[in-house]
Amino acid sequence: KGFSRESVRKSIENIHEEVKSEIYDHKKSDSNISTTISNTSPAITHQSVYELVESVRINTQLSHEMSRIAVVTVVQGLHELLPASVFPYLSTILSHTQTTLVDDVQIDQTHDASRLKIIFNELTSCKEDSQQRSWMLHEDEAVIKEYITELISILSNADASISRHVISSDQYHVITTLIQYYQMEVRWSIRQLLLQAFGVLCSLDKTVINIMLNSVL
Repeated sequence: KGFSRESVRKSIENIHEEVKSEIYDHKKSDSNISTTISNTSPAITHQSVYELVESVRINTQLSHEMSRIAVVTVVQGLHELLPASVFPYLSTILSHTQTTLVDDVQIDQTHDASRLKIIFNELTSCKEDSQQRSWMLHEDEAVIKEYITELISILSNADASISRHVISSDQYHVITTLIQYYQMEVRWSIRQLLLQAFGVLCSLDKTVINIMLNSVL
């Protein structure tokens, strides 16, 4: 009987050790999987969140601000649907949406900044052409109106920090140029669009208001 009891005791101890070993191995495996996921998961940066917001903007025709709100709403909803293990990722996205999504280095590389610069350059050319001739080419009216319409659209829908960055460059030179062009342009269809553009510009940056007040508009 003594031998039998001793055998049973050792068997129980062996089983206990095996269970402990399995639990340890399982925890270690989970830890390794978690580490692997953490190491392979892409970093969530301001740039990646900006691209996410812009993707929503492109596919929905919403403004940048409304697209940002849409992303925030969806991510907050995912908190209730997904497991807690992904909460840190969702929280990072939410954190980025509450700050400026693009820095000064990246701003010039964005599509909106590039388009704004092109449009302002084209309108500057229009202003210079107007100075060189005393008559207007009606053939260019549609093109000019298209540029100004796109300008208004970008200023109204893009990330405001990008628009402010572009219009404030070179001491707001583009604003002065637009004012000069408005003064030279006699076609009401173009002047009307320029006035709309000025309205959006004033809402973006108060400095534009001061520049316009000090000009002979």
